[in-house]
Amino acid sequence: MFRLGGLFGIHSAPRIVFRASCVFGLRCVFVHCALVGSAICHIQATPIIDQAYTAATTGNTIIAARFNTAQTFTVGLTGLLTSVDVLIGQINNASGLPLTLDIRATTVGEVPTESDTGLNILGSLTLPAAVIPTSNGTNFAWVTFDVPDFGVVAGQVLAITMRTAAGAHLGDGDDIPFVWNADTGGSSGRYGGGRAFARGVSAAASTWGEGATFSLANTDYSFRTFVEPVPEPSSFWMFTLGGLATLGWSSYRRRSD
Repeated sequence: MFRLGGLFGIHSAPRIVFRASCVFGLRCVFVHCALVGSAICHIQATPIIDQAYTAATTGNTIIAARFNTAQTFTVGLTGLLTSVDVLIGQINNASGLPLTLDIRATTVGEVPTESDTGLNILGSLTLPAAVIPTSNGTNFAWVTFDVPDFGVVAGQVLAITMRTAAGAHLGDGDDIPFVWNADTGGSSGRYGGGRAFARGVSAAASTWGEGATFSLANTDYSFRTFVEPVPEPSSFWMFTLGGLATLGWSSYRRRSD
């Protein structure tokens, strides 16, 4: 699922999530237990913005086959990472090739891992070019990538990577297929939990990191991550026991009637 929002007057589409309702107005998932023939209430919180950076400039970086881009970030909340917003646009993508966003692990040195497949890819989603709003290079739109949920731990350093097969050669009809809003000078106070990276021919780097002629040490790309926090143990057990008590009382009432 994807959602658009922000500029161009595009409103966020509703996020459709199937969950059963529970006592106390909490959102819950009921799991049938074959052994005891009862239901267990698992408390789930609403996903909230965990990490974010929005450039105060209209600058951009390209996203192309010859120039993959990445932004690292430090997880602030332990829980489930549910989605990522990126402030992007589409310029001249004559080939119409799609755009892929990955959330991947980083190395000990907090550099994005290289492989585009494997266990280092924690979540990934590819969107068709048709759903990415057009841009003139200075205007962008928030696009949400609803990657499959996965667990994260506070303090973990991960990377948002953007890649496409379009734009392999400068001068082609799709040489600048997509752009990502960027703060290349740290003008608004750089994001403290990570930084930008690039790789590819145009980045003068075959791996992530700084190429010989391209430095991104003081650059960040606009993003937002959403995490569904894990409830504190005391809250979890309080609401779980309360829910079980309510279910027990309802069962007692039915037997009494």
